[in-house]
This record gives sequence, C-alpha cells and structure tokens, in this order.
Amino acid sequence: MAEPVAATVADLERKLAAAEKTIEALVRRAERQARADPAERVAVRRAMHSLEDAVKLRNQALQLSEAHFRTLWNESPDMLVTIDAMGQILDRNRRAIEAALTGRICDNFVKREEALRACQEGGQSQLIDGRSVHLAKARISDSPGVVDLLVIRDLSVHQLLENELQHDRRLALLGELAQAVSHEVNNPLSVILGRLELVEALGEDVDPEQVQRHLDVVADHARRIGLIVANLDVVARPGPGRQQDLDLGLLVIEAIKACGRRLERIQLKIELPEEGLRLRGDEVQLRQMLTSLLINGADSMNRRGSMRLLGRLQGRFVCIDVEDSGGGVPPAVAERIRQPWGLSGAGRPGSVLGMSVAASIVRAHGGRLRVVESSSRGSTYRVELPRDPNVLGTGARVDLVVIDPRTHEIGELISLLGALGHQVRYCRTWAEAVLTIDAQRPDLVVCSRFLPGLDQETTEVVAARWPELAERVLVFVGAMEAPPNHGARVLSSPLSALDVLECLERANGL
Repeated sequence: MAEPVAATVADLERKLAAAEKTIEALVRRAERQARADPAERVAVRRAMHSLEDAVKLRNQALQLSEAHFRTLWNESPDMLVTIDAMGQILDRNRRAIEAALTGRICDNFVKREEALRACQEGGQSQLIDGRSVHLAKARISDSPGVVDLLVIRDLSVHQLLENELQHDRRLALLGELAQAVSHEVNNPLSVILGRLELVEALGEDVDPEQVQRHLDVVADHARRIGLIVANLDVVARPGPGRQQDLDLGLLVIEAIKACGRRLERIQLKIELPEEGLRLRGDEVQLRQMLTSLLINGADSMNRRGSMRLLGRLQGRFVCIDVEDSGGGVPPAVAERIRQPWGLSGAGRPGSVLGMSVAASIVRAHGGRLRVVESSSRGSTYRVELPRDPNVLGTGARVDLVVIDPRTHEIGELISLLGALGHQVRYCRTWAEAVLTIDAQRPDLVVCSRFLPGLDQETTEVVAARWPELAERVLVFVGAMEAPPNHGARVLSSPLSALDVLECLERANGL
C-alpha cells in the first residue's frame, strides 16, 4: 500500500516541475507581448508564485495524509492486505505479517470457496491457524490494475468472551438446579428419616397399624423422591417421547394418585367436558406434567385450601387451567416461567424443579405453559397443548428469511418452521441476506439482534434498506440473551410451537 502512495507523490512532483517550466514559458511570452511592461511582468510573476505556493501546500497535505495513513495501516488491530484482481497479496500491515498471510489470499483459509465468497460479499471464514474472522473488501484502484483493500477482523477474542459468558450463565443455572434439587430432596428425606426413627423408638410391643401408617408416609415420600429423579431425567433428555392417543380425564386421575397424601386436605374440583377430551402425546410425561402442576398448587397453599382443574377444547388446542388459592406469583416470575429454572428465587412456596420440568414437557409437545392470573387470592396456570403435535399448521404458509450466524442455536427454529410447513430461506451473513431478499421479498424476516459487520441492530438496517419490511421483522433471542429495549417483536428460546405460530400470525396479519 505504501508503494502506490509513494508513486503518486513522485508523479505529482514531476507534474509540478513541468508546470513550473510551462509557467516560465508563459511569462516570457507575456513579457514579449507586453513589450516588457513592468506592471504586467509583476502581475505574471505574482500569479506564478501563487501557483507554486498552492502546489507546495497541496504536496505538504498529501505527505501529512500519507503519514496518517501509514500510522493507521501499521497500528490497525485488524489484518489489512491489498490484493490484485487475481487475489494475490500485494502489501500487508503488521497484523497480517504476524498472521503469516502470504501468496493468494484464499490459500490462507481452511475453505477456499467460502473465503472467496466472503472476500467478494463480506462474511465469515476460518484461517488455517483456526481463528474465525470476518472479511470486508473495498476497491482502491481500477487503473492501471485492480487493487482491493481487504479488512480481516479476528473474531476469536469476541467468541472467547461470549463462550466465557455462556459458561458463567450455565454455571449459574447449574447452581440454581442444585439448589432446587437439594430443596426438593431434603424435605421428603427428612420426613423419611423422622418416621423411621419413630418406628424404631416404638419398641417391640407396638400396634402394627401404627407402624403401617408410618411406613405409608415413608413410601409416599420415597415416591416423591422417585418423581424428582424422573424430573431430572426429563431435563437431561427432553422430547415428546412416545406419542399415543390419550384421554385427559384418565391422565388427571392418575396424576391425582401420584400426588399421594399432598392433596388430602385440599378441596380439589375437576371440571372436564362430559364427552371427554382426547389428545396425542407421551402418557408418562403428560401425567408427570399434571402431577407437577397439582403439587405446585398444593405446596403454594401449604396443602390446605381449594384448587380447581378445568379442561376445555379451544380450536386445535386442549387448554388446562389449574387454579389455586395460594399467595400468587410475582409478575417478573410469571414472565420467566418459560425459562429453565425460571421460578427459582420466586419467594413463593412450590415445586421449583417440578414446574420447570412441567414447562419443558409442555414445550416438547408443541404447547405452552404460562401464568394467566395471579393475585393475593391465588394463581391460575394455563397449559395449552395441540390435540395432535404433528398437525399444527394454520393452512397459511409463510415465506421467511432467517438471518443468523449461529447455526447450532438457529437449527431448532429452522426445523420447527419447516415442520410447520413454512418456506425458510436461511442466510448466515448480511451479504447473503441482501442477495436473498433482493431476489424475492419475504413475508417475514427472522434475525438475530446483531450481525457481524453491521454497526446497528439488524432491525434498523433492514428497515433502512427495505422500508416495506420494517414492521415484518422478528428478533430471535436465545435463552441466554437479553431481549432488545426498543420494543421489537421477539421470538424467544426455548421455543414452543404454539409461541412460534402465534408470533408468525401476529407479525404477518394472518
């Protein structure tokens, strides 16, 4: 890069010398024409000196600009190289020299085709040394030969910081899980140990029925620990399991039995349609979900009070409301119920682990669990499950462009959208998205909040380039990310098929 600048300065100096000779010739000609008139000769001389001063000032400005450029070139934190039309490296800055970038630029990357596309359109690729980088190109000169400036930004440091942040968040979740499991297990374990000590203290002459009552309590709490272990198994291996045709009424009866003595002092009212409600899903998981909801309601009331379970059919979905007369759920906690361990630290008695597992089971079956009412008089949890998780589409198919470089995180969303029958065009970079959207406008754009190479949030850039899509953008936010502050439509992970459907319908005006 320094050589072209030096050649330009030398060329300007040659032109300046030629201009001075031309000015001398013009002065001599003017003197002859003016017959050596002193006044005109002085005017010509002044004009010549003014021109010389202007050229000198321009030359000084050029040299200063070159010095500034050299400083930026050498001290840039990014790797900078100039390449010709064949991709051959012409010049490198200090960072590029340290990275040992030589020869043809594409030969320095793991995948040449990917690097070539990134060089042409801008985007991400991977150097041979394993570093992930983002490339951007700008044309410097077309004559006498093509010269391009290539900016190569190292993303490995940013990814390392992001990985550390994700690791810290996972550790925090693991701590909440450990606290929840400890709380859930310690209570029944204390009861078991206490009852066994009572049986031991009774001695030999004891009423067998009294011993049996103690053993029944021990068995009940042992089953509770077994349920906790089963909950952990669901967390470790989420999924809808084996699907079969089920009767909701029978599931409720089995869930009540699984609650054991916890509902003894609860006035439980069950309201289901006379013709019954049927749905498809995993019998064990759905029974476990209902058990967790009932236990959570009972624990929130210290196992005294009234509860109501209401089931009904709403279109394609079976809705189940579980109402309790406990102390209510704070609004902030109600918003976090969909997140893993979202109810921890809620300050409300109840099964933290059980509710988190219930939400996971509902989500795995394509449904949603949320708090629809909460006050000092109690709370209402609503489960919305599709009658058949395999038939969720509305009949209206949507063309979506998904822009997100996180192939692993975005894979679940793309699979879900495809399963719902929508057309999905996936772009990893902004350059790919521009070509895709310019070729055919989509109904909706789903994107991450930020994209590499963009200085603004993705929603702002989309609105500026395609104003007709400004109101048709969904921001996909991962489970570990904070949502945007500007009120954009948000599609949050962990994903629920029902959430995705409703979000698409609202955004697309279906």
